Amino acid sequence: VLVASAIGVLAGRSWPHHQATTAPGPFVMAVDTFRVIGPAPVGVDARAFAEELRATIGRLPKRHVVVVEGSNARSDAAIDGTIRRVPDGARVIVSMVDRRTGTQLWSETYQRRSGSAAGMAIEVAHRVAGEIAHRYLPQPRQEPPLVTAVSPHALELYRRGRIVRAVSTREVDWNRARELFEAAVREEPRFPEAWSALSDLWVEQMLFGRPVKVREEAARNAALDARRALALQPRNAEARSTLGIIAVQHDYDLAAGEEAFRLATRDDPDYPVAHFNLAVALTTRGEFDEAVREFSIARELDPVAFDLNPFEAQLFLYARRYEDALARYREILAMNPESASAQYGILSTYIAQQNWTEATRQIETLSGAPLEQRM
Repeated sequence: VLVASAIGVLAGRSWPHHQATTAPGPFVMAVDTFRVIGPAPVGVDARAFAEELRATIGRLPKRHVVVVEGSNARSDAAIDGTIRRVPDGARVIVSMVDRRTGTQLWSETYQRRSGSAAGMAIEVAHRVAGEIAHRYLPQPRQEPPLVTAVSPHALELYRRGRIVRAVSTREVDWNRARELFEAAVREEPRFPEAWSALSDLWVEQMLFGRPVKVREEAARNAALDARRALALQPRNAEARSTLGIIAVQHDYDLAAGEEAFRLATRDDPDYPVAHFNLAVALTTRGEFDEAVREFSIARELDPVAFDLNPFEAQLFLYARRYEDALARYREILAMNPESASAQYGILSTYIAQQNWTEATRQIETLSGAPLEQRM
């Protein structure tokens, strides 16, 4: 779950697992220029698609995926696309072909209505890069490594609980996941991974439960179950993260929260949620450069979950990396033109730059009328 904090978000529960496959060495992708079939759609720059795609794939970890330019480049696979005007807008078809066999590995169609096609190249680039990450990057690990030997039945209960929480945030499924994890620890009381999963569930209730009495009880349960997990498995990063979220969000102890998240990243360097939470905690304490580094680690470990996360743009703003902040906010708008947070983020960035001309234009964009008409 994404948990609201004083300045951004803390990550609590795990995301759905990727169905990724891995290959020895980096997978080399060649990106060809996209072709326009017939009249070009209004508002679409055909050249931008390959450029945006190369740049976005280039953000993926280079130990796993490398992008090169042009169909003549030596590569494992080639990506190309066609752009076509359709009656209600623009349609783009992207295909990936195995260079050795000529077999089509994947294809997808994207479409936008007239008047909203300007950011289509950015959207296509991020969606294709996400598909590549699913296929060619290792599966990101959003829970503790399962190392405890338990009975087959307890293990089945635990895994079913993880699946329920990964695919749904409904209250009924929250209760079902709790029942499954509690059944697992009843059968195997010395099952730290199940105790930390319970702590993760309770911390969500601490943040979003109603009324206050429910949140207070959830905070106590979350801390108790996290400590049970750590007593059995001292390097359980999920339990450490639970205690960090309690410290920041319930006790308002930023120093204790930062320490807990640091311990989590130390104990499990490949746990992206801990790096993200540490980035949030560091930002609340004004340590912006280190926060950027921690966020970068989280995004490298899980490029899909942290792609265009609004916190990154906000972090760049706080770090006074204004052009980076504007670039991220604009990418978010390309994916979601209705994003109010991105629109106001752009305004905040212009104000921080003291760029009053652009700030005034942004206010007019938000209000729908020239500023002088509202004075």
